[in-house]
Amino acid sequence: MRPATFLRVFATWTSLALSTCAASIDSPTVEHCPFYTGANTNSATCTTRFEFRCEGGCQKSFVEAQGCLPADNTGGNLTAPTTRTCDVEFSMVTPRINSCVSSTYGKFSCKGPSSGFATCSQCIRALHGCSDLVPLS
Repeated sequence: MRPATFLRVFATWTSLALSTCAASIDSPTVEHCPFYTGANTNSATCTTRFEFRCEGGCQKSFVEAQGCLPADNTGGNLTAPTTRTCDVEFSMVTPRINSCVSSTYGKFSCKGPSSGFATCSQCIRALHGCSDLVPLS
């Protein structure tokens, strides 16, 4: 390949990549999030098929997880698994174990089924590979 042709191809690919990043910047949306962190903050994260940053936080509804035991000393002296509402965080540790953080009861490791989702607002899709082009705060 001649140097001039290579430069044109490189310039075209670079232009396409940058325009793809720019085209991915969406208007803020409300998302129903099966996995989330920092629900009670203005920098909540939401994971669906995509990853979002939600400046409006998450409220209204949250995941309810079953089979939960304290993950550390923050959960009290529970020995029997309980059901918890995860109003701060719900994330997957392994395919069979989820982490649930409750503002009232602390952090739990949950092995049972879960239901529901967090409703998060002012969400913008995270742009992997383009994050330096988009101000996040």
